[in-house]
Amino acid sequence: MVANRHMRLTSVEGVADLNCWPFAYRLQFVRANVQGAARDWFVGRMFQNCPDFKTQFNATFIRAARMSDRWDALRRRNQNKDEHSMDYFQSKVRLCRDLSLTFDEVRDHGIQGLHSREMAMYALCRVHKDENDLLADILDWERMDSLRKTDTKSDRPVKYKNSNKTSEQRNQSTGDFPKDKKTWRRAVPVGDKAVAATSSQESKKDREGG
Repeated sequence: MVANRHMRLTSVEGVADLNCWPFAYRLQFVRANVQGAARDWFVGRMFQNCPDFKTQFNATFIRAARMSDRWDALRRRNQNKDEHSMDYFQSKVRLCRDLSLTFDEVRDHGIQGLHSREMAMYALCRVHKDENDLLADILDWERMDSLRKTDTKSDRPVKYKNSNKTSEQRNQSTGDFPKDKKTWRRAVPVGDKAVAATSSQESKKDREGG
């Protein structure tokens, strides 16, 4: 938040200097654009000139970051999983620049914070003379890795549902049963069959005797 307010003040100064605004115009521009706590702070205050306004503004809103805080911010700044390497790299280098680190130190911190271990090992094995060389290797590796993943996805075989096999299984299960409908007769017990045979023979003898 402090950095944002400092950047806004710097932007106001840049626009005012570019257009050669007098002090009254500058104050009017600030009054129209400040919000929140800055607006409450601005209302009712008196300023002699631009340096006086800047001094009072910085005394209230701008705090010099301690060296330990800057180191903590640098150590915590790591690349997120889906973050583009350009966004991460520029942010990391800016934190290194705030600490006035040498390029060798910038290189170490930049590689250390990369999300991909393979990318970090690749960059570590390369030789770099400045930030642009380091960034170029990181972006090249990221581009090739993206292309490789795309090719891998396109080479995967497409699995289709085997409808013929399903139909054969259905036909086979249906073929286990008789297709023709038949009337099944109830089986006659063995004892009943003997009685029926004896009665038939006796009836035949009676007809022959008669």
